[in-house]
Amino acid sequence: MKKFLPLIIISVFVISNGVRAQELNRIWSSEAILDVPESVLYSPVHQCLFVSNVSGKPSEKDGQGMVSVLDVDGNIKELNWVSGLSAPKGMAADSTYLYVSDINELVIIDIRLKQIHDRIKKEDAKFLNDVAINSHGDVFVSDMTANRILKLKDGILKVWLEGPMLNSVNGLFCEGDDIIVGTASQILKVSMVDQSFEVLFDETTAVDGIESDGNGGYYFSSWKGLLYHAIPGEVPVLLMDTSEDEINCADIGYDPTTKIIFIPTFFDNRVVAYRWGKL
Repeated sequence: MKKFLPLIIISVFVISNGVRAQELNRIWSSEAILDVPESVLYSPVHQCLFVSNVSGKPSEKDGQGMVSVLDVDGNIKELNWVSGLSAPKGMAADSTYLYVSDINELVIIDIRLKQIHDRIKKEDAKFLNDVAINSHGDVFVSDMTANRILKLKDGILKVWLEGPMLNSVNGLFCEGDDIIVGTASQILKVSMVDQSFEVLFDETTAVDGIESDGNGGYYFSSWKGLLYHAIPGEVPVLLMDTSEDEINCADIGYDPTTKIIFIPTFFDNRVVAYRWGKL
């Protein structure tokens, strides 16, 4: 694990009510020995980072995918924590299980036993991507190329919501009675009670990961290397662009206590941690 001196990516930007200065500081970078890391999940219960590794092609059933475990300082504790997946992507966790999307199935991993507990297959799934879990234990999975969101119910993945508003749906984040949904060009807030929705942010880049900042705003990433901060009613602010360096910014994780953003760099094979502003 490599430590870095703070690196200012962007320092000043203008918003409607004045000028606000913030710094995006690089805190640490893991060793570049991950294998196409697609998603990072911070688990406050287990005090670790789960990292999904595609380890091959994103839509190929090759059995080469795995999940790694890092500590919160970026040290790789178990590179091959659980194997036997194909192209694992988004993740969500409760105290017992880690839920991982894997092309056309949801893989459920027993965290204590470090082994696959179950595989829930959806035969007609096109490209399962992000996973989110709400406070009631309901698990949602985005089926990106099918423009729909699935819900795990009674051990079966069922279509929960679909339609043109879910164009290339990817990032999911459960927040109270709502689910925040990232698509090819928008971020929606969808009610988990009646499935009504509103557009939070329009004309965005394609949204990969999305996390609440804990203060009413959101961080979201775009795979080609973009990281944004967004406050409802304001234009999202670009915090980082590593696309020219060909370093991706896939499905991010976030620790609201330390305010650290965890970025999986995909082909760059690292997780890099940043903090925007001060504690």
